Amino acid sequence: MLKIIAGVAVLAAGAFWMFGGRDASPRTAVPVEQPEVVELAAMEVTRVERQDLATEIRVSGSLQPVRRTSLTAKVSGTLSEVLVDVGDKVKAGDVIARFDTRDFINSLDERKATLAATSAQLKVAEQTLARTRQLSGSGISSRAALDEAEASVLQFRAQERALQAQVESAQKNLNDTVVRADFDGFVSARNVEEGQTVGVNAELVSIVDLSTLEVAAGVPTNRIAEVAVGQKARLRIDGFDGRVFEAEVRRISPVATANSRSIHVFLDIDNSDSSLRGNMFASGAITIRQSNDVVALPAAALRKDGETSFVLKVDNDKLVRQDVTAGSNWQNGRLVEITAGVEEGDVIVTAPLPDLKPDTNIRIAGL
Repeated sequence: MLKIIAGVAVLAAGAFWMFGGRDASPRTAVPVEQPEVVELAAMEVTRVERQDLATEIRVSGSLQPVRRTSLTAKVSGTLSEVLVDVGDKVKAGDVIARFDTRDFINSLDERKATLAATSAQLKVAEQTLARTRQLSGSGISSRAALDEAEASVLQFRAQERALQAQVESAQKNLNDTVVRADFDGFVSARNVEEGQTVGVNAELVSIVDLSTLEVAAGVPTNRIAEVAVGQKARLRIDGFDGRVFEAEVRRISPVATANSRSIHVFLDIDNSDSSLRGNMFASGAITIRQSNDVVALPAAALRKDGETSFVLKVDNDKLVRQDVTAGSNWQNGRLVEITAGVEEGDVIVTAPLPDLKPDTNIRIAGL
């Protein structure tokens, strides 16, 4: 509400005698009218300060390790050792569990022995073939004998190859009795105990890499076009009050979530200090665009005169017209960036007061 202060100064009229008590005509004071002053509340003006502006989309979701795996049994057998438990830190190549190897060693030795015997038979068959060829060339051995010798060699060679494959398979099974970590991380689950007999593909332990965590956050479909890979986000994590974590958009789902109007956006958080854990809740915002150290005013402060934009600036208790150049809109149009015409420290009328005009004398209450 504007308050009009009208000051009227009135000079007192007095009469006095001059020259030793002689009569003199009385003089009447002439009223002097003071200019009207409009009083503004402090909330109706703004002292300009430079600021950082950003357009954001609010997001939330649970933290999940980007890299995780379940180590499964590649052989069927009895576990002789399980060397880790939930929460243990492991390095790539560390032994996680071992199977009883006696049956695997026996199987390998048996196949090696069979392979050695077949290799010996092949050697004899090759020698026989060589002699038969000599005799056949001299006309002593028949063609049938030569064919039989060649077939015998081919048969033993095939058997040797098959047995070699069996030896390699048995060796692999023996190697697989030792279960090792694929990468550096932490054990997140242990599903077996020592002495337990498990089958092939049974889940033994799970390992997660906490160095990078991921938040799958839902973004409304009407705003997904504003999101792009590489955009930054600032997140707060439950249990870490006052700490802000930097994140980055790494992936965007190509389809909307079933029965919803949102699309998953995946944000990566650097967690090289391993302070965060999986399934913790995160909330924050993706920065869609940003402009730092700029001047901005409420949209209500801008006035139009044809194609020209201007504001009312306070100058020595008086409003003056100040032409400005408007830039981008922010906060859904509530703020307008001013690229020229207004400087830091200027006092601008920002309340929607259409009756105010330039050259008006003002007083600001409380400022």
